[in-house]
Amino acid sequence: MTGTPSKIPAWVDKYRIPEKNIYNYENFDRIADNKDIDVVYIVLPNSMHAEFTIRAAKAGKHVICEKPMAVSVREGQQMIDACKKAGKQLAIGYRLHYDPFHMEMMRLSREKVFGQVKLVEASDGFRAGDPNQWRLKHALSGGGPLMDVGIYAIQGARYTVGAEPISVTAQAFPKRTP
Repeated sequence: MTGTPSKIPAWVDKYRIPEKNIYNYENFDRIADNKDIDVVYIVLPNSMHAEFTIRAAKAGKHVICEKPMAVSVREGQQMIDACKKAGKQLAIGYRLHYDPFHMEMMRLSREKVFGQVKLVEASDGFRAGDPNQWRLKHALSGGGPLMDVGIYAIQGARYTVGAEPISVTAQAFPKRTP
């Protein structure tokens, strides 16, 4: 699926995608009639996750949705409800659960190799690049850096310690041009 028709010829050539498996935002719901598609991987801007997860479930398809699941608890619950109603699986594509380094951190904490964990301080940062990208537009991202990369620090702390945080603080700095 793409909203950029100019990408289609290159994808068809590179991945040998049959014409019947090419969709856009308007005809997406026709996947219900395509028995070759079992699962849909939602890799759209965060604000579109709920809509397309629900549409995929209604079309009778399993769903893998990129993180964050949704931009609100209400949307997340709607996604869960839609997949349950359709009898379809819903998974969130968080890539680090089985990363060897993260698994080792969980083991070290669980086995108390260095004693009881008393404090976790985690940070993440990167240069956003293109100032016009969707990640920097609240309407598409659903929030600031916490919705995008902040989840890695919070999730890493959660599964390393095996508990929910009791407090979280975050900082965002003004945009600067390089």
